[in-house]
Amino acid sequence: MTRLSASRAAAVGMGIIPAGSTDESRIKQEAQYGEILRSCVQKSGGHQVERTSTRTWYTVTTLAASELYGGTRTVAIFDGFAEANDFVLANTGDIWETTYMLCVIEATVPNSLYGQSWVGAERQRPAYWYRWHGKDDGAYLPIHAPAVYCDVHGWGIG
Repeated sequence: MTRLSASRAAAVGMGIIPAGSTDESRIKQEAQYGEILRSCVQKSGGHQVERTSTRTWYTVTTLAASELYGGTRTVAIFDGFAEANDFVLANTGDIWETTYMLCVIEATVPNSLYGQSWVGAERQRPAYWYRWHGKDDGAYLPIHAPAVYCDVHGWGIG
């Protein structure tokens, strides 16, 4: 077994790379991620929080190019949007880690199945997207939701 295939086997065993994953599927996933990053549109004026009538938590989830680079992970949960937004904008704890180019803050309702007990006009939970700009001295900046993710929800709860 070569060093590379041994490393891959270890990564599969630890759940870092899905067992059915192939290099071709990973390369395709990373290429699609690159297209998503190029299509991001910065949101001037930042995000304006949508008020809800329900107690709300805000999950902060970062997204990498593929499972090889960390996949998705929820790094924090807040009971207020302002705190979550400040956390992301300050890159607190280095949540970027040189690989997590996208970040989403998603409103979720505690004590509910999949955090989805939105009613009436609040049926679709609010999500606030960010893209990393720059290198080591860069920052997350607010963006409009990438088109491919507009109907994807539940990032923060798996």
